[in-house]
Amino acid sequence: MYFGFENFIEVEGERGPASNNLDKFHTLGKTGLSHSWACLPYLNYNFKAKPVQELLAEEKDFFYIIDMPYPPHKNWKCLHDFFIYPDVLKAIKAKKCKVLFCTYIEPFTKEFINTLELFAINNILKKDDLYLITSEVNSKNLSKFFTTIHYNYFLSNNWFLDGIDEKGDDFSFTSITFKLKNTLPYRAKFLCLNRVTRAHRLYFFYRLLKHPELFENTLYSLGSKTLPGGLNFEGILKDESEFLKVQKFFKNRKIDIFLDSLDKRVNLAHNIPSELTNSTFLSIISETSVNPKKLFLSEKIAKGLYCKQPFIVLGNPGTLAYLKKLGFKTFNRWFDESYDGELDFKKRLEKIISLMSYLNTYPESELFKMREEMNKVLEHNHKKIIEYDDTMQVFGKLNIYNKAE
Repeated sequence: MYFGFENFIEVEGERGPASNNLDKFHTLGKTGLSHSWACLPYLNYNFKAKPVQELLAEEKDFFYIIDMPYPPHKNWKCLHDFFIYPDVLKAIKAKKCKVLFCTYIEPFTKEFINTLELFAINNILKKDDLYLITSEVNSKNLSKFFTTIHYNYFLSNNWFLDGIDEKGDDFSFTSITFKLKNTLPYRAKFLCLNRVTRAHRLYFFYRLLKHPELFENTLYSLGSKTLPGGLNFEGILKDESEFLKVQKFFKNRKIDIFLDSLDKRVNLAHNIPSELTNSTFLSIISETSVNPKKLFLSEKIAKGLYCKQPFIVLGNPGTLAYLKKLGFKTFNRWFDESYDGELDFKKRLEKIISLMSYLNTYPESELFKMREEMNKVLEHNHKKIIEYDDTMQVFGKLNIYNKAE
């Protein structure tokens, strides 16, 4: 399976394909390399990056990757004036090439639909020439100008769990099993890790403070509100008086609580603090988004499935239903998961807090027994997240290859 690139560059002693559409300042890490391609070597497939001219000369079918710019919220117009080279356009018209716009790591913004449509019009691309590969699994029929394909990168490719040296809380994907244990005494009943500040995470913290019996039984980390989105409560709180109270509460407070690393420049997506997951009963996974119109599962869900710990998801409604559709198992045998179907964020959060209050009535010894009862479910999810991979199904939909070469 071939991916065509116009240029190859050397970064830190290694040669790789440069982004076809972005300058180095808009690539992830500002290296100039294609970050969409950088994800592919983690797959166990024979994907090859080759110069476009070489693929054209050999008359090979290939994919032409268009990268999403970083940070996305400032650069969504990146495709407005980007034109594909004539020789690549010729291959597209001959059905020898497909253009892929990859947003499968983080959810795209709605503005990318506009810029992608303009890109299609400017380059005279048909719907089956241009594909948006997105991690938002409920985004359907987005446009008549391109085809949408759903792909959850975090479930299929666990780069954040693989190849890490075993130092402290870091671990190797294949050798952490012995560390994942249910041990007493618990440091706390609940664990909720939050590095990047988002409005729903701040509001959850605010609500827990009103339940001291829960707050004192929760290990909660929370980054400073000075990060993007820190005070954007309009999207989650419809009641104006509640919105004003919460805004006032955080206005002059700096919240910096870290249970893992104090260095906010470090992306801990590759790390599970096994000491914390082993010494708490259940994790509250605060996902990237709580928008009822979206459905995005990040590495937080994947790590929750992997680490053999029960969890509650503070995220998009329908998350648990989607996991069950994929063949994973949840915990409705032991507690109420109806929060997953509640579209209103505040009501959904109320249900989650009520569920925590219910579980909090159990002594630690009973919670320990409950988690032991969950063992088959936890082992099932652990095994399935290792095996789960729909990569070839995704690329099969592009109708260039019947199988990997």
